[in-house]
Formats: sequence, structure tokens, C-alpha cells
Amino acid sequence: MAHDFRYPARVEPNGTGGWIASFIDVPEARTEAFNLGELKEYALDALVTAIDFYEGDGRAFPLPSTPVDGDLVVKLPAADVSRGLRLHKSAGA
Repeated sequence: MAHDFRYPARVEPNGTGGWIASFIDVPEARTEAFNLGELKEYALDALVTAIDFYEGDGRAFPLPSTPVDGDLVVKLPAADVSRGLRLHKSAGA
């Protein structure tokens, strides 16, 4: 089964004029910004950083679920897809 490694995140207001992005499949990846343009950039950084955590713990990195309307969708760069897929397979997920 092919995966394009586009991860959905729920976006909600932070109560102070900014936004919070929380990844559905990777709960460790969470970030906050004051505008939606920055939020997408920070969300990618949070997702890539989460791969480091999974790698350090020897855990399988989850495959992305299907986004729903309103989700912020973040695509992993090719190098990080390779890392995530290797972790997913090596942990027997």
C-alpha cells in the first residue's frame, strides 16, 4: 500500500489570537503560531522532530490517516518519509 505521508492536524484557536495544530496520528507533534502561514511551517518542524523521538525510543512511526475538511495537511519531505517509513517497518507495525 502506498502512502504519500501527508499528515492531518486539527487546528483550533489558542485563545490569545493565535492557533494550535495537533497531529491526529502523532500526538507528540503539537505547535502554536500567531498566523496560519507560520502554523504550517511550525507544524512541519514539530512533525519532523517527532520522528526523532520515535527513532530514539525505537517505536514505529505511525502512517497518516485520511484528512477531513478543516484539517491542516502537512507533507513530510522525502528524507523524512524515508526515516518514518523505516521506523514504521522496523518496529513491526
